[in-house]
Amino acid sequence: MVQLSDEQVDMIHQRIIGDGVTTTGLQNDLLDHYCSFIEEAMDHGGDFESAYNKAFRAITPNGMHEIEEELFIVLTFKNHTNMKRTILVTGAICTALLTAGIILKYLFAPGASVLIVTGITTAALVFMPMVFLLKIREKRTPTDKALWSIGSLFAITIALAVMFKVQHWPGANVMGVLAALILLVLFLPVYFFSGIRKPDTKVNTVVTSVFIFIGCGLFFTMLMTPRATNMIDTRLTKNYLRNEQILKNEQKSAQQYAKTNPAKPDALSKEMYNRCEELKSFLVKCETGNDAIGEDFESRHLVIGDHSAMDYFYRTPEALTKLKELQNMSVQYNTAMKQPAGLALPVPVTSNIIDLLDNKTQYKVPNALNDLIQIQMILLQNEKSLAAL
Repeated sequence: MVQLSDEQVDMIHQRIIGDGVTTTGLQNDLLDHYCSFIEEAMDHGGDFESAYNKAFRAITPNGMHEIEEELFIVLTFKNHTNMKRTILVTGAICTALLTAGIILKYLFAPGASVLIVTGITTAALVFMPMVFLLKIREKRTPTDKALWSIGSLFAITIALAVMFKVQHWPGANVMGVLAALILLVLFLPVYFFSGIRKPDTKVNTVVTSVFIFIGCGLFFTMLMTPRATNMIDTRLTKNYLRNEQILKNEQKSAQQYAKTNPAKPDALSKEMYNRCEELKSFLVKCETGNDAIGEDFESRHLVIGDHSAMDYFYRTPEALTKLKELQNMSVQYNTAMKQPAGLALPVPVTSNIIDLLDNKTQYKVPNALNDLIQIQMILLQNEKSLAAL
């Protein structure tokens, strides 16, 4: 069998490169194919030059660039097919996770937060980027690619901001508002006016613009203005101060009653009362920076917000330990107060701040303060009842 020389092989290789084939793998494949064809032709008595010309006419009659274009189309189609398949799978996974999480959330069942966070994270970091990447590849001009890249980035940011908002994590409002404003003020006008001028993209541009506007609008419906937030916080603070005044009046009444009806003070009750005071001061300081606030709180801009009480406790191990001790003392107190039966109210140990199994990060500071005041009120009323015996 005839063997081509190195010079002849190099000549064929340079012809392949000269005809515009840039893919190294395709260059090598074509080189092997041409060499085999030419060697076989020369085995049947042909010379190199005639076999060389015959090979190029037979294998690539329309030029080598056509083979490279066909290869690019095949590879692109394969990549698009794999990407679309991945999009369908991740979309189904996100839908299943969010559906399960929402159902568990409405049923107050465990695992809801994990499923919702996983679903939104998968949608924002896997599903949405792949959808936008597919759309960007379909765009031809650099301007369209850049425009869709910017829009995709901030759309993903809004999705993550929604997750932060649902989970009551810090930074949700800032992240979401900035992303939504950039989409509405910068991205949307450029996208709308550049797309509506083209007849083939006019309808799609209008529909997409409406969806962007609705999505941003839905996010803004989850937010409250600073004025509304201040009004609500002021109302919550006034309710707290009103409850504190009622507690002080009850404490004075209990002290006056104890003077006329002396009884041995209960050490556990006193310790629980003081522990409640410590925990209230802790929460108020976390919210306002002060251990206590007075009637002039509005002029001093000291308000109690609708924030997570358990977040503060989890960040401060010492305070969390005191809360757990109050829970244990409440159980001991209720056991001791069973006798005499019917004369003492039990301290609530469920559905309030000391119920650590039910109250995770979503239990609010105003509710926690109200729970602690209720415990103190019950302790004072029980002291009066026991003193009357």
